[in-house]
Amino acid sequence: MRGLRALVLCFAVALLFSFAAEPAPALASTGQPAGTQRQMLIAIPGLPDNGDCQNTSSVYNRIGLNQQIYDFLMRKDGSGVIQPHLVESYKFADDASSCTMKLRKGIKFWDGTEMTSRDVQYTIARAKTATGSVKGYCSDIERVDVIDDYTFTIVMANPNAALMEYLTIIPIMAAKFTEACGKAYGTDVDKVMGSGPYKVTKWKFGEYMVLDAFEEYFAGAPSVKSILLKVISDTNAAVIAIQTGEVDLYLNDVPYISLPDLEKAANVKVDFFSSPRYNYVLFNSESGLFADARMRQAVAYAVDREDMLIVACEDLANGYLVNSPAGPDFTANPGHEFWPYKQDAAKAAQIVKDTGNFGKEVVVYTLTVDPYPKLATKLQDFLSKIGLKSSIVQMENSAYVNDICKNGKFEIAICFNNFPAKDTGLALNSQLHSSKAGMSGNYGRYQGKEMDDLILKAKVIPDIEKRKTAYKDVFALFARDVPSVPLYYANSSRAYSSALKVEPNCAQYDRFYYYSWK
Repeated sequence: MRGLRALVLCFAVALLFSFAAEPAPALASTGQPAGTQRQMLIAIPGLPDNGDCQNTSSVYNRIGLNQQIYDFLMRKDGSGVIQPHLVESYKFADDASSCTMKLRKGIKFWDGTEMTSRDVQYTIARAKTATGSVKGYCSDIERVDVIDDYTFTIVMANPNAALMEYLTIIPIMAAKFTEACGKAYGTDVDKVMGSGPYKVTKWKFGEYMVLDAFEEYFAGAPSVKSILLKVISDTNAAVIAIQTGEVDLYLNDVPYISLPDLEKAANVKVDFFSSPRYNYVLFNSESGLFADARMRQAVAYAVDREDMLIVACEDLANGYLVNSPAGPDFTANPGHEFWPYKQDAAKAAQIVKDTGNFGKEVVVYTLTVDPYPKLATKLQDFLSKIGLKSSIVQMENSAYVNDICKNGKFEIAICFNNFPAKDTGLALNSQLHSSKAGMSGNYGRYQGKEMDDLILKAKVIPDIEKRKTAYKDVFALFARDVPSVPLYYANSSRAYSSALKVEPNCAQYDRFYYYSWK
């Protein structure tokens, strides 16, 4: 074991230091004394291949880029409460058809130009025609009307009580700079412009990134002055690197098997929070075997969801079973009493026989990364017990996104969605509304006017308690039609050097502005 550990450690160090085409920046944090000038070294599983926050859906753009170099009209505090950020005040119209906001004065982009209402107007207009996930967050916004340099009105095409949630995840862009770059925006370090606390100073796409403090940041210069993000795709290598002090922060969930050792380590601190990732069994509701809702119900009866959670998270305490796409801490979540399916293989098998599908063959599609192959194997076992012959196909992420999410070439799959805003309406709308069929989140292409109407009715209710009541009807219809079998949200974690301190409950936001040296 010691020899294996040494080998993995050597691999980690090699990953940190070696690049074929260009040497990576020196790891200034290693061996340096603590202090405000020390560079923070961060291990991340991957980095974005472009800097255009609107034309990518990569999770690494969100955590490695958007949260650091761009900024947002609204922000969540450590308690999860939405607070004004780039704006100093806002007021909704009585019918929630619009919201007038006032920008803070003196907010600067890195080139010294001041942010104005026209930057907000440009950002929303560009996002509505973009190819990335931000497009979906602007779908209910019709336009932004500029009143003066610091005042603007967001006019809603469809009133949505979750607008404030969306404004925490729509990065504001520099209009003149972005327009001047054209299609080249985001393709190089000198073709990115933000107003966030960090500037990109070096960047080798997909391999490493250097961020330096933006000293004129409107909320005050960040405490940590320089950051080096390096790709360590091997999880074991990253865990050993944080244990040995080779990195100061691991920007990914720590594997459950490694948590006990890290929690005992004097030089490491681990923070926990609920993951924004929804894991579920996905059906193609448009065509094939599971276009029949009875077959989807049969699988719901076949699956032991606690078993699936244990397979994925190793212990029930490491995650939360859910009965809908909404997570346990999502705004306006009415609860979890709406899932009527208890495991009953005999009942499921009878449904399969009654529909004439006993003995049919089906392929379970899944991703290659853990825990998804293990979940697929467990699902295969459940399907075999109700009279379905199944095989498993593992796919790399790009192929999975293209074939399953984009083109619907599947019947059943193990799937997940990341929700950047923890709002019940966002989760239900992206997963279940017919307008979101395909790449917008409704990968199973489930469609129903009743569901569309219920979602629209609920999401315009400003009062959270009344909105919860309205979502109960959505949950009940979800349980009847079973567009997917909801499984779990896992506990997420961030491991970082004990020489660092993080503002309370802020590790979950992956915003380096919240970190400082002790």
